[in-house]
Amino acid sequence: MARTPLTFKEHTVPPMPQRTRLPHHKPNALLSLVAGVWPVGLTLTYLILLLQLVHQIEEHYGNRFRRFLNQHLAGGAKALTPRAKMRINVAEG
Repeated sequence: MARTPLTFKEHTVPPMPQRTRLPHHKPNALLSLVAGVWPVGLTLTYLILLLQLVHQIEEHYGNRFRRFLNQHLAGGAKALTPRAKMRINVAEG
């Protein structure tokens, strides 16, 4: 028994919506877009995560945190190794 081939009209796909372009003259365009669509709590969480990322970079760039801990808390001993610091940061998040 032969099958009847399906025609395009039977399986129409709705057209894709037009993409909205972000204005390039506003530096906070993405934030204003997100703040208008996301709930306030989600927007604040996003911003806090960005601040935490900046803090982590500032704290750990050049091993500043590890050197401070070893000098001031361990009396100059190598108590915190780079590998241990990595494990603590990944585990504690």
